[in-house]
Amino acid sequence: MRVPSLAACAAAALLLSSPAQTQTVDVLALAQAGHLDCYSPNAEARTCRALSRYEFVDGGAAMNVADVNLGGPPVIVMRSQSAVVVTSDAICGEIKQADLDAATFTMGGAPMSAEDDAAIRTVLLTGMAGMLDQEVCVRFRMEGETMLSEASLGGAELGPPEPVIWVRPEDGWRVE
Repeated sequence: MRVPSLAACAAAALLLSSPAQTQTVDVLALAQAGHLDCYSPNAEARTCRALSRYEFVDGGAAMNVADVNLGGPPVIVMRSQSAVVVTSDAICGEIKQADLDAATFTMGGAPMSAEDDAAIRTVLLTGMAGMLDQEVCVRFRMEGETMLSEASLGGAELGPPEPVIWVRPEDGWRVE
C-alpha cells in the first residue's frame, strides 16, 4: 500500500485560507446553489484531486463532505465530514480527531481491508497530530480566468495556490 505524504494529508483532510490578492469568488452563493468544489481538475476526464459538497445547517454553518485522493495506484480516497463556516469568500473549520476517526477509505474504488485501513489511519493521525484543533481555511480568488484556492492553517500559509472549479453534482465529476 502506498502511504500518502504529510503534505497530501494536510491539504486533503479539510479546508484551508489566506488573504486574497485579487478578485474574490462568492463561495457562499455557489455552495448554497449545490455546486461542488473540485481541486486540481482534469476537465477532459472529469476528475478532481478532491471534491467537496456542503450541507447547510444554520446561516453560514455547514457540514463539509469531502472525498480526497490520498495517493495510488490504486487510488486511495478518504471521505471525511467536518463542521465549517462558509462566508462570501472563505470556508473555515478545525481539524478534529473525531472527524479523522470517522473518515472512511477506499482503495481502487472498493472498501479498504482492515489492515490497510488501520495503516492509513496511523499515518494520517501521526502526520496530522500537530494540526489538530487548529483553524483551517480556504479562500478562493480569480487570477485571470483561473480560480485558485489559497490555504492556511492557524493563519500560516499552507503551500502554493491550487486550481479549483465549481461543478454541478449531475455532471459526473469524481475523485481520482
